[in-house]
Amino acid sequence: MLIEIKPADHLIASCVGKPGNRTFYIQAAKEDEILTILCEKFQVKQLAGGIRQFVERLLEKHPNLETSGLLDTLPDLALRRPIDPLFRVGEIGIGYDEESELMVLIAQELGQEVQEDDYQDDPETVKARIWATCSQMLQMADHGEKQVLSGRPICGNCMQPIDSEGHFCPNSNGHK
Repeated sequence: MLIEIKPADHLIASCVGKPGNRTFYIQAAKEDEILTILCEKFQVKQLAGGIRQFVERLLEKHPNLETSGLLDTLPDLALRRPIDPLFRVGEIGIGYDEESELMVLIAQELGQEVQEDDYQDDPETVKARIWATCSQMLQMADHGEKQVLSGRPICGNCMQPIDSEGHFCPNSNGHK
């Protein structure tokens, strides 16, 4: 099954919940159609870095590419309700279509094998394709990375998250 939003008028990577117990989502919408997919925090972080690197390479090939249009306006950075994910992301990737000048985010359901032909529509595999401008993708990357970084503080000794109830640091060997 293939779900496609082209082009998205709303695109966000965000989370709900308190640090230590957050759930991350990528959400796209076009008019009244909303697509929400569930992902891991590390996937949002990796995607943000990947989008930035990809856009940098695109700008080398296409120096006139618009990458700042939405960043100057006040974007809608909230997840739209209801937050009802279609699937949990297993694999995620990005691409670019020169003709439409849109980037595409392709997400595939966790647990499904990758098909050799990515555009083959297998009814058992759930995939989402979200098309958006480079500016929208960069905006999503920036917001998603801010959400990732707004989590629990990291212990400088063991590099593990510190819970609000306290932290047992294995590197402290029982000493405070």
